[in-house]
Parts: sequence; C-alpha cells; structure tokens
Amino acid sequence: TATVRAGLPNPALDDGFDLAQETFAQEPTQGPVGVFRNQLTALVALVEKGSAEQVKAKALDALAFVQQHKWKDQEVVVRLLVAGALLKESRHAEAVAVYQASRQVAGQALAAAHPAGHKLVLQTWFGQAAAHLAAGQTPEAAACYRDAAAVAQADHNQILTIEAQRMEAFCHARASDRLAA
Repeated sequence: TATVRAGLPNPALDDGFDLAQETFAQEPTQGPVGVFRNQLTALVALVEKGSAEQVKAKALDALAFVQQHKWKDQEVVVRLLVAGALLKESRHAEAVAVYQASRQVAGQALAAAHPAGHKLVLQTWFGQAAAHLAAGQTPEAAACYRDAAAVAQADHNQILTIEAQRMEAFCHARASDRLAA
C-alpha cells in the first residue's frame, strides 16, 4: 500500500526504508546525532536496494563521521552493514574481512567498557560465521560459533550462548563430524 504524506499517496514510499528516509529528511537535523541518523538511514536503504560497491562508497562518509566523533559502537554498525551488503552478493571472503575488522573496533568498545561491547563483538562473530557458512566453509563457521558462544556466555546471554552452541553443532554435523556435533 502506498504511504500518504500531506493527504496524497506517494507510491515511491512503499517500503519502510523509504518512508523512514523521507520522514527523517523532513525533520530538522540537529547536531551530529541528527547528521549521522540521516547517513545511517540512507545507508540502510542502500543495503536493501543498492550494490555492495554503492554501500561501500556511501559508508566511507559515515565511517569518517563516526571516527571523527569516536563513536566506536556506531562504527561497528556501519561496518556490519557493509559486510551484510557484501554477503548479500556472495562476496564471502570480503565479508569475512569486514566482519574481522568490525570485531577489532567492537573489541575497542568493549575495552572502553561500552555497555553494549559484548553484544557488538558477538554480532561480528555471528556475521562472520554466516559468511563462512554461506561459502560452504563449515569448519570455519563452527569455530566462529564456538567463539560467539564464549562471548555470549561472558555477557550472561544464555539464549545466544545456546544458539551459538547449536549452530556450532549444526556445522560439525554438516561436516560429518558426529563426535564434535
């Protein structure tokens, strides 16, 4: 269904990303948070509809902005979006490299006692595991899930600990390693 603005249908705004981007574009941008919100909204929309190269190009501005403001958590978010765009195009090795770089930044956030530090690190492990799994690299995926389980456990997140352990076992089973599974 078309969204409505000023009483008129606008079929160009039929998905949530377009609607959010349009809404944020009409709001006054206040301070660095507002600027970044617009950058992030545009980046998320581009991940959905654009190519990985377009996402990478757009992400450069957002990365420079968050690095200037020393927002490690948001830097991880931008990097994860880039990795997701690469994964969407089955560019597995590149996605793995971006997930690993994201983990370095997430580790810095964790070392600085960021309240979401463990969760940021955890997302990089799950993302890298997914990239390995999509590439058919099940032993590498299993290792990532094992590391994800350790991070989830350190974060006292039993659900994601169990999920990571389950996926590690799934990977071992897929690799016909019944003992490890």
